Amino acid sequence: MAYLDINAQSNEVNNPNGKPAPKQDDTSKKDYKMVMALLEKGKAARKSVDGSWDKYWSFYKGNQWEVKRPSYKASPNINIIRATVQTILPIMTDASPGFDVEPRDPTDYKFADILSKAVQVWWERTSMQHTIVDVIFDSLIYDAAILKTCWDSEAEEGLGDITCMVVDPRNIYLPQDAEDFDKKCAWVIQRLYMSVGELKRMFPDKAEDITGTFQDRGEDSKQPKEEAYNGEVLLVSPTDRKSSIDSGDMQNPEGSGNDDKEVMVLECWLDDFSMEEYELENDDGSKEKTQKRKYPTGKVITVLPDRRLVLQTKANPYKDGKKPFTRFVDTLVPRKFWGEGEVEPLIETQKLINKNMATLVDWMNMMTNPVWIVDNDSGVDPRTLTNQVGAIIPKNRGSMVTREPAPSMPPQMFEMYGLFRQLADTQSGVHDVTQGRKPAGVTAAEAINSLQDAAQTRIRLKERNLQTSMTKMGYLVISRMMQYYSTPRMLKISGDTEYPQYLEFFVEEKEDGFGYTYRDYEFDEETKTYYPAEWQSPDGTSKGMFDISVQAGTSLPFMKEKRGQLARNLFQDQVIDAEELLTVLEWPRKEEVLRRKQEADQAAAQQAPPAAPMGGVGGM
Repeated sequence: MAYLDINAQSNEVNNPNGKPAPKQDDTSKKDYKMVMALLEKGKAARKSVDGSWDKYWSFYKGNQWEVKRPSYKASPNINIIRATVQTILPIMTDASPGFDVEPRDPTDYKFADILSKAVQVWWERTSMQHTIVDVIFDSLIYDAAILKTCWDSEAEEGLGDITCMVVDPRNIYLPQDAEDFDKKCAWVIQRLYMSVGELKRMFPDKAEDITGTFQDRGEDSKQPKEEAYNGEVLLVSPTDRKSSIDSGDMQNPEGSGNDDKEVMVLECWLDDFSMEEYELENDDGSKEKTQKRKYPTGKVITVLPDRRLVLQTKANPYKDGKKPFTRFVDTLVPRKFWGEGEVEPLIETQKLINKNMATLVDWMNMMTNPVWIVDNDSGVDPRTLTNQVGAIIPKNRGSMVTREPAPSMPPQMFEMYGLFRQLADTQSGVHDVTQGRKPAGVTAAEAINSLQDAAQTRIRLKERNLQTSMTKMGYLVISRMMQYYSTPRMLKISGDTEYPQYLEFFVEEKEDGFGYTYRDYEFDEETKTYYPAEWQSPDGTSKGMFDISVQAGTSLPFMKEKRGQLARNLFQDQVIDAEELLTVLEWPRKEEVLRRKQEADQAAAQQAPPAAPMGGVGGM
């Protein structure tokens, strides 16, 4: 489902179906032209990178022969690209990435602890682990992956909650010089595809004007020009694109407005510095005119291009003023928004490997099925010549029917194949030890550990990029919680104990900051019932400023073993306790194990004989 931040206002633009054009005021017309002008700029800015994205996906899926080969030629796909992506992806996600909330002010420790628990519950409830896998997968294939963090007022049965969605990078347009969503990025346009019925429900005051025709999800076809915005950018009308009506496939234009029809919607998030006048009352009662920003947090414009209709123009609904997008990049390119995935640098090597293997397969086919040489007057029908064992082939006397064996394969072909595979390993940074295989010629355990540590250097860099992106996403999530978690909500904290913990809390915004109220639920062992404690509201207010601590790290099996062995050594040296050891080892039901050990220790202490008194048996 596509999510739009709605707060529809009345606006009113030609029509693909013969209906009267919706009326719009001058402001809406200007907003529409501006969004379409920015869209054209965004397309031009992205043209240098998005032309190969379909090719990257095809190579990952194994469609790697760009030229159709004859049927008698082998076309093998030794898909090292898929193997590389599927090696890196589980390594980066096996440690279950997440984040905690840490207070900047020591007085906010309890507040940060509650928010951390809320994040944990939200993470599990919304299956964020799958979402993170999706976004990392996109970053490995394409030049960047996009995650949108917004508020869904319909989630949790109307209570509302935060939602994170992976956005197809083809549907994001940015300025030419943008480096990230928070760096040199004055605007962002997201292209969505939504049903007419869904749009009518979201914008009921525009329901009569919301119609649409079939939308091609590819890029716009060649279109005529429209009037220019500010005399700089030539506009292209999206209603002029080729549609089912243009091709004559749709015989019933009246049916094009059905609620199940899918239409394209543009959602534009932009910084707006327009000013408006207002009267300021001084202490002496006098008034003076001054100016302030009309949209201090920026604004959102939602457009239905198929109808040239502005659905809404409103202030950015998020008080932090940030655009709700986070960029995930596999390999950074300095001063560029779009980075580099794993597919692009491997394509040429992949082609060489496929061509080399095709030559080997063709040679093997030739060795097992040599060419037949048959005289024209031999009396043998070539269609009867097969590889049947023990076949008898009668021919005319004096004619020739022979087979021409294939020449021997140069040994360099096999060496070239090994060289290409080594080249692919070097380019991708994924080696034998990364995939859990022992490198050839190395037997010493210490040497293998050193190779394993060195082999994951590039993957550690990718994880640092992941941590940076998750930190930015974490700030958006916490900002949404501070703004929208104003209604009491229950947190079920599934710990390692037999019975889960329950915590209820809400956040309220005050003039000088934020306040929070919470209560725990106590479990009665006898009645097996939870009872709510009294509400608690700590004195003072919080500035609502927290830091994000990302829980991520290298999760290769040998690294886990190294950390586990180090923890065992520290436990034996009594540097750390049993709880810390079990935490490092990620032991299941850790709290239950510690509780049983404590009870066993107490029972053993009670059964132990009393210690002998000082001075021995004889007393004084």
